[in-house]
Amino acid sequence: MRQGLINRPTDRSVGCAFLDSTSLFAARLAKTYPTPSRMRHRWGREFSEMVFETTRLLVRNLKGSDFEAFHEMQSDDEVMRYTTGKGLDASENRRQLNSCIAHYSIPENDFWVWAIVRKSDQQFIGTCAIVPNEKRPEIGYRFLGKFFGKGYGQEICDGLIQYGIYHRNLREIVAYADVRNVASTKILDRSRLSFVGETRNENGATDRFYRWAAAPLTVKTSGNNAINRSGGAGQL
Repeated sequence: MRQGLINRPTDRSVGCAFLDSTSLFAARLAKTYPTPSRMRHRWGREFSEMVFETTRLLVRNLKGSDFEAFHEMQSDDEVMRYTTGKGLDASENRRQLNSCIAHYSIPENDFWVWAIVRKSDQQFIGTCAIVPNEKRPEIGYRFLGKFFGKGYGQEICDGLIQYGIYHRNLREIVAYADVRNVASTKILDRSRLSFVGETRNENGATDRFYRWAAAPLTVKTSGNNAINRSGGAGQL
């Protein structure tokens, strides 16, 4: 999603975005990608609390008891720098958390925002998401400021992409990052997504736009004519 919170005038304004960090030590891609054999997942009405895991992190459903840490994150002016420009109050953060949780029970829901916790101590450190943006699945995340600079951004970004491709069977994934947020653009530059170009966002700032799409399969017919069909995972 665009660098930061998707601030839409609906209940789809939620706490997830690319990391607002000034420094980041990226974990190696091969070590941080969650492999299919290690992922646990369910969607729709049977959605389980655990979504997927990476080397150091667990992604699970948000809960009401996450509010204190959720509010700490969302009320931090620095964390919200490239989104709303300033922290949000407790009332708005409570509304957003409740909205995220309510979406879990919606049949055929395509708007997923989850909690990120550390494996080592089960501490809530941020949120991540896969949400629709003009019918395209967009990834995003956000961390509490005290967890900046620990490589979690690269780890969760790579995990979301891997999860979307191999467990959601997504045919396309997009992401946006404010050009001023150098840490986030570096994360996306190192990810499986490809840089497409720059675009102006709704706040008048410039975003870098990234995209991954499954490569079409070419199917030969008896008449030696080729037909392109959406097929296995690939990168454009």
